[in-house]
Amino acid sequence: MLLMLLSLLLPLAILVNCGIGAYHHATVGQMKVKKGLRRLWVGLASRGTDAAGMAFVNTDGISPNNGKSTDYKGTWIIKSPVASKALAKHVSKFLNDSTSTVLLHTRLATHGRNDDINAHPHRSPQTGRITMVHNGMISGHSQVFKDLKVKPKTDCDSEAAAACLEDGGIDCVVDLCFGSMSLLWTDDAEHGVLNAWTNGGNPLAFGRLDDAESGPVVFGSTKAHLQAAFKGRLKSCFDATIGRHYKVLADGSITHEDVKFSEDTYYTTKWQSYGYTTGVYSGIKSKKTTKVNVSDIDSQGHDFDAENHLGIRPDGSTYTLPDWIDPTVDQMDRIEVESGAYDYGEYGEYWRDIDSY
Repeated sequence: MLLMLLSLLLPLAILVNCGIGAYHHATVGQMKVKKGLRRLWVGLASRGTDAAGMAFVNTDGISPNNGKSTDYKGTWIIKSPVASKALAKHVSKFLNDSTSTVLLHTRLATHGRNDDINAHPHRSPQTGRITMVHNGMISGHSQVFKDLKVKPKTDCDSEAAAACLEDGGIDCVVDLCFGSMSLLWTDDAEHGVLNAWTNGGNPLAFGRLDDAESGPVVFGSTKAHLQAAFKGRLKSCFDATIGRHYKVLADGSITHEDVKFSEDTYYTTKWQSYGYTTGVYSGIKSKKTTKVNVSDIDSQGHDFDAENHLGIRPDGSTYTLPDWIDPTVDQMDRIEVESGAYDYGEYGEYWRDIDSY
């Protein structure tokens, strides 16, 4: 029975994983997006409820808190092995008009225990200069640390990407990391800059609020997350281009550079097996480690009927896809459809049920 449950969970873990989001605020003095950020963070829990975290960068200290003068200037991280709804109050508590950047994460635990140490955001283990959230899984992350001659501070595979970003930027990630990766990060050496990149293994979307050309920039795992969180304030929305490194500069402008060989870093069919220690998923506990052949799982993925806008389960039965999904032209949509992410039948109901543990 346990192996059957794992076989259902793993395809979703490989292709869906965690939720990530970010906010970049170029105009100091107009922090009017706290409600939207809370909705985004809570909404991202649809992709993981094992843990949640937020990083924020304040250029000035906040007002006295609980009668004590507390200066929250600089980069700070709040994270815990709980669902994001339990932490959402911190958006109002710690963000202020001087907040320039916010990173959000909801975790579906894979590598490492489900605790506050392995929860995101992660700092680079060398000096902590990089603060990063990651959606996906990195294969052979232990070898990455050996190649960099860096000692990790967590058991989480994502920390390998943070280490690479400090060592040599996104080019180092492409050189040394393999797996599914969508990354959002800040670098203390680049004041006021927000970075984003995906290799196509997991979705990533972005847009602007209030003004399609110059409004605050927001990122989320999918367009749907951004649309639900910011509603009418979202004036533009795009899927991130695979392999493109986006930089949201301090003035709010966006530059980008295409990183060669980015797509080569993403493959699942070449993974012979994935070692999974049970107990990290909500409500499932066991003393054993189970290995499941990924190629067998991949062959059981969903298909789609473009003409009738239907998803097709492995047994041939169908279900209606959301209106905004277009797997014929959008690779991220296709990946999610094939993973069964929009199936509210047998698999979808089970997936939602485990979030209640």
